[in-house]
Amino acid sequence: MKKIKVYLAGGWFDEFQETALEILEKVLVEDFSDKFEVYSPRKEIKLEGHEGIELQNHVFSENCKHIKEANLVVASTVGKDMGTIWETGYAYAHNKPIIYTLFDTRLKNVKFNLMLAASGIAAFVDLQDFSKFVSTLTHENLRCSEERYIGEVE
Repeated sequence: MKKIKVYLAGGWFDEFQETALEILEKVLVEDFSDKFEVYSPRKEIKLEGHEGIELQNHVFSENCKHIKEANLVVASTVGKDMGTIWETGYAYAHNKPIIYTLFDTRLKNVKFNLMLAASGIAAFVDLQDFSKFVSTLTHENLRCSEERYIGEVE
């Protein structure tokens, strides 16, 4: 079976963002290794040999290339990382299905951003719901699977 190419977007600039990405990587890479091929910039981008503007151009072009090649974008919105938000806008403009997640134990009453919730095929604040949803994805149903977020928005 041909694997679904996933671009995993998310900041890793504090412990909460990093934990959220680790959770997503566990589900996508370990639990469903036969289903997904995951590109995670924090693990894949090689910074050696680049600096200054060259570094910015390298990272930017690599991320754009991998978003275009992806069949699906999964984005962690923990910490509202600006790069992640840009990446999802870019993915949306390139007609890529997007799943948003917000796994942040610091938040008691989770409100999801309206624009993100409306632009994704799904948005999850619960890990079990996310895992169950991605377990059903195939190349054939990727564009017609939808689990719109129905909670409170901001």
